[in-house]
Amino acid sequence: MISETIPIVTPTHKETLSEIEIRRLNLTLKSNPKSPHIFVIPNGMSCTNLLSVFPNSLIVSKPSYYFTSVNAYNSLMLSSEFYMDYQSYEYILLAQTDAFVVRDIALLPNLGFPYIGASWNPSFILTPIGWRIFVNRKFPRSIKSHELQGGNGGLSLRNIKVMLDVLHRGAELRESRSFMQENIRRINEDLAISYLCNIFGYKMPDRDTLDKIFVETNSSETYAGDLVFGFHGLNKHNSILEEELLLYYEKVNN
Repeated sequence: MISETIPIVTPTHKETLSEIEIRRLNLTLKSNPKSPHIFVIPNGMSCTNLLSVFPNSLIVSKPSYYFTSVNAYNSLMLSSEFYMDYQSYEYILLAQTDAFVVRDIALLPNLGFPYIGASWNPSFILTPIGWRIFVNRKFPRSIKSHELQGGNGGLSLRNIKVMLDVLHRGAELRESRSFMQENIRRINEDLAISYLCNIFGYKMPDRDTLDKIFVETNSSETYAGDLVFGFHGLNKHNSILEEELLLYYEKVNN
């Protein structure tokens, strides 16, 4: 039986989280008290410090190779092995340590999307030609391209059954070398997953919808939006806004 509970999954290679990372994750978990939390860490890494701060969290270990580089991490996120751990759930929420959630995510599956991540503005344009996928390259209109308006993976809702389906089917594509083989990978995992969901006909949210769910940049009034569920990467884009949001929602959730 598939559980409707949505686990929150946090990959990390760090034995000790920083103060701001702890604040983000604390807020995420307080906003979603019914969601189990899972750290995904390298094999052999001590989890003592993580569990001392988050004693109710679970630990899943993966080969340490997956935590050695961005490309290696992309390989983990594009492996069926990763998603098979969560086959008893319909969805997971992937929340990296630079993300935080401010509302109950239980309602998000009702939107009917298999994959939800913050928007990309401008969009990414992916064009498969032969064995490659070209990103943001101009070609004649007769060559089919795919516009991806969003899907940032750092804070993303993922349907497990769909992830396993598109990764299995995607491995048979000629252009899959652009994302399935690390030594020649040209696109990141979130672009790859958004692309696969798109070409295999899954319903995907447009930018206007995404900007009401997960965002990376926005105005200081963002926290008043009833439909905004979480934020990712604000430390890079607007650290002042991030502190405002954390303070606001820490008070709301106390």
